[in-house]
Amino acid sequence: MTPPTHLTRRVPSILIGAALVLWSFAAGIVFAMVGVSYGAAFMLAGAVLVAIAVASFRYPLLPAALVVACLPAGDVRLPGGLRLIELAAFCAFALMVVVRAGLRRTVIVWTPQHWWLVGIVAAYVVSAAGALDAGAATYELVLLASGVLFAVTVVSSCDGSRDVQRLVAVFCTVAAAMCAYGMTAFTQLQAVRGGNAVQGRATGVFSQPNQMGSFAAMALLAAIGLAFSARSRRGRAAATVLVLLGLGGLVASLSRGAWIGAGLGLVGFAILVPTARRHLVLAVVILAAAVAAAVASPDTTQVAAVKDRIQTLRDPADNPYDDRPAIFAEAAREIQARPAFGFGPGAFPTASAKAVSRARTVEADHAHNALLTIGAEAGLVAVAVVVGFTISLARLGWRCTHHLGDGSQASVAGGVAAALLTLVGHGLVDFTLPTPIIAVTAFALIGLLMGASTHIGRPADDDPAVAEHEHAAVAP
Repeated sequence: MTPPTHLTRRVPSILIGAALVLWSFAAGIVFAMVGVSYGAAFMLAGAVLVAIAVASFRYPLLPAALVVACLPAGDVRLPGGLRLIELAAFCAFALMVVVRAGLRRTVIVWTPQHWWLVGIVAAYVVSAAGALDAGAATYELVLLASGVLFAVTVVSSCDGSRDVQRLVAVFCTVAAAMCAYGMTAFTQLQAVRGGNAVQGRATGVFSQPNQMGSFAAMALLAAIGLAFSARSRRGRAAATVLVLLGLGGLVASLSRGAWIGAGLGLVGFAILVPTARRHLVLAVVILAAAVAAAVASPDTTQVAAVKDRIQTLRDPADNPYDDRPAIFAEAAREIQARPAFGFGPGAFPTASAKAVSRARTVEADHAHNALLTIGAEAGLVAVAVVVGFTISLARLGWRCTHHLGDGSQASVAGGVAAALLTLVGHGLVDFTLPTPIIAVTAFALIGLLMGASTHIGRPADDDPAVAEHEHAAVAP
């Protein structure tokens, strides 16, 4: 065996030092911004962070799980503009590096999909160099960086298939609570213009209903995968509750784009997990019967609004408050004007307000289509990388569900892949990814799918052979 070189021996120390510098830098910024106003509270928070850092050496999955637990407060903006969920993601990455280096494990578990993440970041950085709106570009880059680093954190933190399942369970539990909170604020519905717009839709912790619908769709599909992976009656019952809460949040949002995304996700899950098809068909039949019963019921205000909303699914792009044809034309104009790298991340509202814009009176925040928005803001290079990454994740989902060792692992991976597929369906008529909660959730799911792929060919964590091997390893 070739002895390690001097540089090889120093690599863990270098990584630990770099992570500590990053951690100290982030902590210093936060102390400088909020120390004067919230000194006592933040000193207590500092003690909690130290306790978390110590506990992470025993429970390496803890930093990633705590970021997921921060999702309900993800839109909270800290002094200086940084959001809480972004700061949590940066800190989790730094702590993960310190912990894994300290435990003498591979610091960053690398997969081929990591190169796509590098490509996306590079495309956005180049686009930001010539951004029309420097402030918006900075915001988008910080959000993208936090999401990518969190995906890397999740991949490296999942040391076994059981860790993947645990983190999915944490996400589904937090998401179910968020959906339940959104449903409690479900106010009196009132359909406008034949259901193309509805007042009083549930928003939860989000700023608008479509964002809640997008999040609920991801939570629903991930919970379905968790339900099919459960091996005990108690586990199936708990997962069923999570599924119902996710479904409730999805319905309460009245987001047609999220409904389309959830439908596409269900089809994807049925393809990826063949053993679930019979149960899914039965569930869809029951759901269809419930919808039909609701439609046939007396026209109360809520039922009438939901009925009108369902009927508008034949044209989900129609909205009296958004001139979609004009916005699509504006996105095409922007792509033609700067085809390679666009007008800069987050620049669509500014670019569409220019005097030469065909959509200048609409004041659109995005192009109501994921690829059109990315093309207008970051250019066709970014579109190509994003499409390639999506295809790569689809192939990875197929590989995970068909090559993982047991049914529970395959079901969890299938649920995660289907949850990501909901973003594809929703992205046909809307673009919710710039929302911090949704962005971090999407990157968490990406990290979980990539993490599941690293365990293909390995025995399950609860396999007797694994337990015997671990017992032999610690035996004197």
